[in-house]
Amino acid sequence: MPGAGLERATARSSAECSPRLSYPGIPAIQIVRNLSLSFQNIIGINKMLEKFFQKVLELKYVPRQGWKGKLEINNPESVAEHSYSTAVISMILSDLEGLNTEKIVKMALLHDLAESIIGDIIPDNITKNEKVRKENIAMKQILKNLPDKIAEPYFEIWNEYQKNSSQESRLLHDIDKLEMAFQAKFYQNKGISKEKLQTFFNTAKKEIKSKDLRNILSNFME
Repeated sequence: MPGAGLERATARSSAECSPRLSYPGIPAIQIVRNLSLSFQNIIGINKMLEKFFQKVLELKYVPRQGWKGKLEINNPESVAEHSYSTAVISMILSDLEGLNTEKIVKMALLHDLAESIIGDIIPDNITKNEKVRKENIAMKQILKNLPDKIAEPYFEIWNEYQKNSSQESRLLHDIDKLEMAFQAKFYQNKGISKEKLQTFFNTAKKEIKSKDLRNILSNFME
């Protein structure tokens, strides 16, 4: 019959291009349901990620209270700016020291993330234990918006920093104070008197334990 071959070829082509909704032993309705659940999971994960990213963005609007309270600066450094500088310094110094740079950079980016919820709390205004308690609650609240397979190791890295229990965490605690001293020097160069900034330099001198970082501090303060 004329055209019969073309019809058969068209039918074959159409079948090959159609989604396959039948597999041996699996009803088509079950396949559709599984596809629907997968799509819902993707939407759910995306919403969770959006909440997490919003918390990260909020750090841009959290001022570093030390500068604001003691120097009365109208537009002080934000926690996000501090975290970025700390991460870059950590990357360089960790590479020079031969430490786990991937871990310390993650640690630096996470170390003040809880402040997107609780703000930058000055140690003078709260006990150390209460500050740790608030930060733990906030960090768990933030990380619950990530899949467990990455949220759990992120919390472990952050907790390692809190406990100061590794070479990377000890270096980062020193870098945290070194970055503060760098920022104080930046403000000094912008016209703020050294007398007003001396308390920040003194804190860095007192709390930085690494000999190499103490040398860096001494050199740029001369």
